[in-house]
Amino acid sequence: MDVASLNGSNSQTTTSGSSQVNSKEFMRLLTTQLQNQNPFEPITDAEFIGQMAQFTGLEENQKQTKALEDLAAAMSANASLQGLAQAASLIGKEVTYAGSTGAELKADIVGVKFLRGAINLITKDQGTVPLGNVISIGGVSKEASNEDTGATA
Repeated sequence: MDVASLNGSNSQTTTSGSSQVNSKEFMRLLTTQLQNQNPFEPITDAEFIGQMAQFTGLEENQKQTKALEDLAAAMSANASLQGLAQAASLIGKEVTYAGSTGAELKADIVGVKFLRGAINLITKDQGTVPLGNVISIGGVSKEASNEDTGATA
């Protein structure tokens, strides 16, 4: 029996977009179906159980999808934190990086910034270097080692 055609009902039973069937809507549709069924051809137990099983499967799929989305978000946040921690280990070091023209440049790193989803290193002259542009990492920068010893450059 076509449930959507009962009483001119236009209820959708798909899971696309925001038209998801929840348990209240499912029970309303099932009740409507039972109230309007042909008394000479009532719904069979097998059909009823099949509909309940389909709905249960749909609910479980929605829960699994939500759990996977939550897991993906947590993994993304964790990756960002790991990247920031790795970038923070470059503070006080000299790095060689590819400049915008492709030339190799050197800079002393004084900080780290997370900007528009990307990790950037802050240089001594307050410029920024995308972490992905770093070619090599030198030792402690001259200024950082001078600060440790109290010497001036």
